[in-house]
Amino acid sequence: MTSVPSSADDSAAPTGADNLADRLNELALQAALLKHMQESVAAKRDAVDAEFKRIAPSGYTMRPTVETPDGRRVQVATISRTFPGRGVRITNQEAFNAWVSEHYPTEITIVEVVNPAWQKLIKIGRDGGLVGPNSEAEIPGVEIVQSDGVGNVTTKLVQENRADLWAVARTLAPELLQAPAAAIENITEGEVQ
Repeated sequence: MTSVPSSADDSAAPTGADNLADRLNELALQAALLKHMQESVAAKRDAVDAEFKRIAPSGYTMRPTVETPDGRRVQVATISRTFPGRGVRITNQEAFNAWVSEHYPTEITIVEVVNPAWQKLIKIGRDGGLVGPNSEAEIPGVEIVQSDGVGNVTTKLVQENRADLWAVARTLAPELLQAPAAAIENITEGEVQ
């Protein structure tokens, strides 16, 4: 049987190698679908924001409403475009810091940090205790912690596979598809519109 790191709720863990493989496959498909949905929604949101900024007059505010199935009208958002303005942005932090250091030295704060690469030299030894770069066993401010592990799903979908992912997801994870149902119906050439 395959070993799985324990989670907060082991009662829902599948039993048997086949069930475990099926569940892990289902979770990977859900993660891939959700990642694609997130990317699709973010791209659509960027396009909507860009068009709104292009066509909405400065100072414009609107509170759109929708009609619910029982006939009520409810406000769903407030959208607005501010008047153009000017602001200040630091574009070269190093040059700015040098100027402030020369002209306003009391406004410079030195922050001590340990080199992150050096921190990685602190390890867990064979005996299960801490070991520093020079075999130190006692290192103040450092302790060994138990990790639950990290879950990660990387998806590399080619354009023509996206429609297939959506089609499979409809049967495997319908509860995930309630909100974007209209988007799923508008799949064109392997891409959600």
